[in-house]
Amino acid sequence: MKSDELKYTCESHIRDLEKKLNEIYTVDAPTEFKDGKVEKVNILDELSRNKTLESIYSVVEAAGVHEGEVFSKYFGYLENVRKSNKIISELQEKVEREHAADIKNIRLLIDVFKIKLNESKRSL
Repeated sequence: MKSDELKYTCESHIRDLEKKLNEIYTVDAPTEFKDGKVEKVNILDELSRNKTLESIYSVVEAAGVHEGEVFSKYFGYLENVRKSNKIISELQEKVEREHAADIKNIRLLIDVFKIKLNESKRSL
């Protein structure tokens, strides 16, 4: 297979597999998340966003003064993010149990396609 054809084939498969993985991890929003706007959530995106927010909000807990309006406001945000993480983590476990084989195969294939793609780029 020519290098350009291999590159196109690998990239195409990677896109398809990443799309399938995204579909697997996109689920109906938990009741706690439904505010009339959110119907579906991507578990991995939500956890990533929440971990970032938790690292920001937790500063007031770890190093801040534990009183005042700002502390109360952001500590409340921190508690909400932690509750959300618990809910999303439980959903992640459920999804990963139900789709274990597909998730494993998709990740294996993506890794191998990326290796082959990098090898083909180096040979140019």
